[in-house]
Amino acid sequence: MKFRLIVWLSTLVIGLVNARERESLDVLEGEEVLLQCRFAPVSAETSVTLYWIRNNRDGSDNAAIEATSLDSNYRVERFPSMGRYDLKIKNTTYNRDNGNFKCMVKEAGTGKTVHTKSIGLTVLLKPSPPKISPPAPVATEGKPINLTCSSSGGSPPPQ
Repeated sequence: MKFRLIVWLSTLVIGLVNARERESLDVLEGEEVLLQCRFAPVSAETSVTLYWIRNNRDGSDNAAIEATSLDSNYRVERFPSMGRYDLKIKNTTYNRDNGNFKCMVKEAGTGKTVHTKSIGLTVLLKPSPPKISPPAPVATEGKPINLTCSSSGGSPPPQ
């Protein structure tokens, strides 16, 4: 019975840890956002390679490798000995940043994945101003009138 309880608790703890490895963030276009990646601290003797991968509507590419940001609006805060590898994005844009970002920590030499974390980033855009149609409605007393309010664009899309 003790063995089953330990296995069950271990599975529960591992499940809870992995459940936190996926998150979603919202940011207004033009603002700054910090994508945080936390993992078990790495000793000075252990060599790891750190990556941020961006997946947006244009496809998948590297956002940062080690201390090098691959976009002028990205800045890396790299502290593997403290278990920290963050990506700061300034002046967010819908086209460039709306999508998924993945932090990866790999063991150097073997390529073995030590840690991954995915963050869904939604860059919020204002929709177009609402439009009422018909544009100049005429109402007659006692008769129904149909008006439609619509808006387009925006992120997420209006409903």
